[in-house]
Amino acid sequence: MKKVFFLKVIVIIALVLLAATEVYADRGTFVMRPVEMVENIDVFDAGQKAIICWNDGEEILVLSTDKYASADAKVLEFLPLPSKPSKVEESDTSLFRNIAVMITEHRPKVVYSTHNGREGKVSGRGAEKLPAPVEIVFHEKIGAHDITIAKVNDISGFTGWVKKFLEKENLPYREQDVKMLKPVVSDYLDRGYRFFVFDVIELGKEKKSISPILYRFKSNSVFFPLVVTTLSEGITDINLYMFTPFKTDIWGTRTGMASGFYTMHGEADYNFPIKFEVQNEEVSRISNILGTFLGNCDRIWFSTARYKGPTKNLKKDFILAPTNWAIR
Repeated sequence: MKKVFFLKVIVIIALVLLAATEVYADRGTFVMRPVEMVENIDVFDAGQKAIICWNDGEEILVLSTDKYASADAKVLEFLPLPSKPSKVEESDTSLFRNIAVMITEHRPKVVYSTHNGREGKVSGRGAEKLPAPVEIVFHEKIGAHDITIAKVNDISGFTGWVKKFLEKENLPYREQDVKMLKPVVSDYLDRGYRFFVFDVIELGKEKKSISPILYRFKSNSVFFPLVVTTLSEGITDINLYMFTPFKTDIWGTRTGMASGFYTMHGEADYNFPIKFEVQNEEVSRISNILGTFLGNCDRIWFSTARYKGPTKNLKKDFILAPTNWAIR
């Protein structure tokens, strides 16, 4: 029986966190089931959110999920990164609640005309020894996460390393899983990405909150991996919340992602994208870490990006290079 991996995402729009009722697929996720099991194990993601903060060649990425499964299982999440993280640590769910409040506070104060005429206000060096095909650069248990970060130097040794990794985690090696993973890793290696996060989480039928993880790493541009989502089949709902020194051009990424918009009467008002300038004090109220990270910025813009559709259509990663930013 064909395996299908499902995830579901919560969208922050203005004041509320809107919970999706469908089952979605998102970041590269594998269910590590025992070999003797023949039935599918579905992984449900009741909320996946990402905060991206970029400044002067560095990025902070905060990821948060609430997950449960249709049976007890270990889940392996897979995330490529452009460089070795200088920091990997537990974060706090309050960051996302604080961002929701900030979005509401910046809702445009405009006057709308209704159908009855009334108005209302709404607010390397060559001589060195050749490195191993795969190097472990980080391993630590953080809350519910068992995180291993590997630097892949040679794809030829990747399959053997994955097999050993699964044995160490007391998980069975399933050839079809690695066959799905290997071409995606090869694609990222060809594009210069050599660091990959392997995050093992134990799940059961009861939904539990998975504490957010903060990654800080060097990056020449705002980066969020989308191609990795093709490891899963189905519909995905991806939402990014970004702090950058310049106003962003979401459409210019040509990824299929679009800006988020404020709503009016339950529908998106395309006159008012969720994209506005903020003060460092506002960022610091969300997180002192983020506020300090952006402390030397003359201007800080907050913007949102969203994609909802088939994972197979995600052919490019979300990359915003500084030269492509529009200052308006």
